[in-house]
Amino acid sequence: MLKLLPHIADLSVDSKTDEILYYEKEPSGRVYDKPLTFYQLASGYQSLIAIVGDMLLRLLQQQQTNEIEELSGIVLIDEFDLHFHPKWQRDLPNKLSTLFPQIQFIASTHSIIPFLGAPKESVFLKVTKNEGVKLTRVDINIKNLLPNAILTSPTLLC
Repeated sequence: MLKLLPHIADLSVDSKTDEILYYEKEPSGRVYDKPLTFYQLASGYQSLIAIVGDMLLRLLQQQQTNEIEELSGIVLIDEFDLHFHPKWQRDLPNKLSTLFPQIQFIASTHSIIPFLGAPKESVFLKVTKNEGVKLTRVDINIKNLLPNAILTSPTLLC
């Protein structure tokens, strides 16, 4: 979790309540004295902890390993951009793929920002609904594009 949550310096467990406590840090690196509970964290942090926590619980129950790098499978994430700051939307696709190299992530989003941080081997599909659902592969080199160029691309316009 610490690799995914840039402003969390440390975690601990309250021995009286069994609650996980999160120690935030400033951009300078100074750690705040008072820890936060899960419900005191920003919604983006809560969302990411919930997604990764749920994924880990399910995968670890099904597989004979405790090593995160060895977990394998397919993980579906609906509304990937929900509750995430634009910088996180950009950074998380690559971070998740790096931390979980044997996992194939399939994510839906209404934001183009996750495209900017998607791993090099990513496949993009456009979903259209007219008379049924149609998937079209989007062949776009996003490496050097800015969000406004992607937003106005005729390939992505609905």
